[in-house]
Amino acid sequence: MSIKSRKSRAIQARIGLMVGLVAMSALPALALQEGNLSLDTLTRRAAVIVEGNVTAVQSAWNAAQTQIHTTVTLKVSQYHKGDLKQDTLSVKFLGGAVGNMTMAVLGQPSFAVNEQVVLFLMPNFEIRDVPFVGADEGKFTVQIDPATKVEYVQNAHQRATKSSVLETIEQVMRPLTALSK
Repeated sequence: MSIKSRKSRAIQARIGLMVGLVAMSALPALALQEGNLSLDTLTRRAAVIVEGNVTAVQSAWNAAQTQIHTTVTLKVSQYHKGDLKQDTLSVKFLGGAVGNMTMAVLGQPSFAVNEQVVLFLMPNFEIRDVPFVGADEGKFTVQIDPATKVEYVQNAHQRATKSSVLETIEQVMRPLTALSK
């Protein structure tokens, strides 16, 4: 491939990326419109609540090379909501970095390998560009306080003990489970 052809392709990719960013910019804004969502609201809106360890984070261009998507793979430790039985779960979302090109989406959470997370996933999360309830509000990182050894979960908007979050999920799920019986 000639240098001129590579430059032309790089320019086309950048233009496509800019068009994609403009077109998709409203999507995360809609997801974040409501502000801080309570754990109760996150739980009610989620189709799947999953806890696990991030084992892989991989970004790639779509076939037309106009958008970058990232796929995060989790080794599941527990499903708190949803009927999935998979030991591993992959979640794909809009945004990421490939080479020297980054596509950032406002409100989309970031992930790191070996990160412990609790995710609140939207219905049909497999086909959404923003699969997390409330965008970055639907991703909590599990951390251990070094002084107290207490497990906390934290996202960009709130921090709570892991046990209180799991209690809230259970309390919200209890009447929903009773109705389905």
